[in-house]
Amino acid sequence: MRRLFLFFFCSLALPLFSFGQNALSWDAVSDQPVPDWVKPVDFSEEIPSDEIWRQGAIVLLSNLQYHHQFQQQYVHVVVALHSRAYVDRFSLIEIPFEPAYEEVILHFVRIYRGGKTFDRLDDCQRIISLKNERSEILLYENKQSLSLAIDDVQRGDIIEYSYSVKGQPFYLQDRLSWRFINELGLCCKQIFRRLVTKTEVAIEMGESEGSISPSVQDIGGGYSEWIWEAKDVEAVEKEDHLPTWYDPSPMIQVSDGLQWEELAEALLPYYTFTDPVSEEIRELVSEWLQNYPFEEAALQAVRWVQSQVRYLSWHVWGDPWPALHPNEVFQRRYGDCKDKALLLITMLKLMGIESFPVLVDTNHRYKIAEYLPAKFSNHAIVGIELNGKAFFVDATHEGQGGSLDHLQIPPYGYGIALKEVGGGLITLPVSNDSFTIHLLWDFQIDVSQNRADLHYEKKCFGIAADSWRGYLRDVTLAGWLEDIERSYSRYYPKIDLIGSPELIDQFDSNELSVSLDCSLEGVVTQNEDSVSFSFKPFLVSRLLPSYLQSERGSPYKLDFPLTLQDSMTLNFDVDVAEEVGNKSFFYSGSCLALKFELLRTGDRQFVVNTYYQTFKDAIMVDELEEVIEQLKLFQEELAFSIDLASPCSP
Repeated sequence: MRRLFLFFFCSLALPLFSFGQNALSWDAVSDQPVPDWVKPVDFSEEIPSDEIWRQGAIVLLSNLQYHHQFQQQYVHVVVALHSRAYVDRFSLIEIPFEPAYEEVILHFVRIYRGGKTFDRLDDCQRIISLKNERSEILLYENKQSLSLAIDDVQRGDIIEYSYSVKGQPFYLQDRLSWRFINELGLCCKQIFRRLVTKTEVAIEMGESEGSISPSVQDIGGGYSEWIWEAKDVEAVEKEDHLPTWYDPSPMIQVSDGLQWEELAEALLPYYTFTDPVSEEIRELVSEWLQNYPFEEAALQAVRWVQSQVRYLSWHVWGDPWPALHPNEVFQRRYGDCKDKALLLITMLKLMGIESFPVLVDTNHRYKIAEYLPAKFSNHAIVGIELNGKAFFVDATHEGQGGSLDHLQIPPYGYGIALKEVGGGLITLPVSNDSFTIHLLWDFQIDVSQNRADLHYEKKCFGIAADSWRGYLRDVTLAGWLEDIERSYSRYYPKIDLIGSPELIDQFDSNELSVSLDCSLEGVVTQNEDSVSFSFKPFLVSRLLPSYLQSERGSPYKLDFPLTLQDSMTLNFDVDVAEEVGNKSFFYSGSCLALKFELLRTGDRQFVVNTYYQTFKDAIMVDELEEVIEQLKLFQEELAFSIDLASPCSP
């Protein structure tokens, strides 16, 4: 039984990216009639005036069909335009394609205006550009975009266009895995999806909430068609602060039973090399083994690839999937995530250490396990098996500290392990305290002069230390001091730094601390009959979820992992009012923990402790009401004020 694979994202209007000039694939573009296998779908030109006025545009038809025998997907869109913004958006059609294995076939472009039809395909300006939408992160590939600029588009027009993209990735030619999402952000009068597949293929389907149920029928010749159809579909409105894995748009997946193990097996050849490793690489590995203990030699390989091979993806001349040969990456001293991963794996295998690529998805993360198997990945890391333990390393993380078994990776959730035995979807480790910050404040407060001397220290551990090490490398300590002065000048009229800041980087244990001394003026508040002290701003107040509403219908994104501990010692030069005593607040739920303590440790001394930790990356809808209530109580505690016994002098 033949089995086929398709992996498709449906997007009917995409932004224009910068134009390039390298290897533009005009031979992969042609004009042809609509294929015979396509099922015609009619649309109505009747437009509800209230809807188009409210939105500025309305989709009259969103039609997507796929025929796996021809490996061809057909796109057909009809949209009515009212606002200038949507005229601009839909008068430019952009069709992304991978010229290594895909071709674009244009069928027609039409404008309906005042009862007349205008064919515009021949008049469209055409440009092919390198689709480097991620050039800001140094990712250059041979993905290209065909852009069609439609002449004379006006408000009130109806635009209809149709094209096909033919071809499939080389690594899985004969499997079926299709998913589509309605992500137009507009009301759609009619949605039509059709899959033509061999009747003998056993279909497996996954649906999200609100998705459409299909109808299935035999169309002869050994083929069946699956049709999803809906009318008057409301626009999907996306709330802010969404976790990356959440999309409120209904999604449907179709598969022929592809398993994660099969997917890993199909991808493995793109990360495997038989050519000999260069002498330069062998000599470097041999040098590490001679000069360091075994595990330390492995760590040297990790650090060398992280720091000596800069991140730059340059796959502009062919299929972007295969990694570059490690010899080439070593010689060039640059590569993307998979290039750096394969070089590190090569070095580790020369040491006799089992290692393998792991493909992760930095967006979908934990949700991957809920989906049907497909190539969910946009990043590659390295799995290492040593002394009965499994470690995971990101070869792109420059300046990462810690021993081999304490190197931290972000909470990717799952990854696709590419290895001959045991390949497939695996769970990746995550620690709730892997991103930890501890702030220490020591105030010596001169009430009569309305000023304070402050010793401040920031300690970072794990991923937080890695992050801060990178921040200081880019911004420098001087830049950090400018940020401190700029931030606190909004609360205190004068800040004077005393001496120079001190930086201590314990790289091997991955702990980094930075400290400074300064004086602040305007630290107490004086009224006619009272003097009080209140600290502002707490760092935790900037990190807490904001703009939360119990009516929210989507998960709310949390920074995760994150542990922030704030310890403040307040020393006054006058007595504090006797009625000021100890107080505390504590909350620990399923998604976060909060703690506040105000401790009186003497007539003139107080200790203030705050604590904030997240346990996962989102507050779910059914948790919102409780979390909102607890956050309100916590923030009330942060607004504490200490009444002092004597006023400031005039």
